[in-house]
Amino acid sequence: MLKRDPGAVGLDSLLTEITKLNDVRRLGLPEGLFADCSEKLLAAWRSRAIKMYPSDFRDTAEDARITLLAALCSSRQAEITDALVKLLRWSTRSMRVPSGGWRGSSPRS
Repeated sequence: MLKRDPGAVGLDSLLTEITKLNDVRRLGLPEGLFADCSEKLLAAWRSRAIKMYPSDFRDTAEDARITLLAALCSSRQAEITDALVKLLRWSTRSMRVPSGGWRGSSPRS
């Protein structure tokens, strides 16, 4: 589920992305974990990890497995955050106040 991109804009997509973000944050990866790594190296680790199946991880040495998974989760956290911002922006476009404003306390007054 972590590897999937958000679906069509809607409440279900928004809630799914929020769940993914919470799941990644629960891992407790430290801020700046890969600050000393080049973006190219981090992208290579992420790319390698995204292509792997669970059985591939089991067959990988523990230090490499942890590095690959941390790189993937760290990158996905940023991507999921970006996706959430886009979903929220898109969903609020239809909620803008009409140019003349609403009369009363709600748009249906």
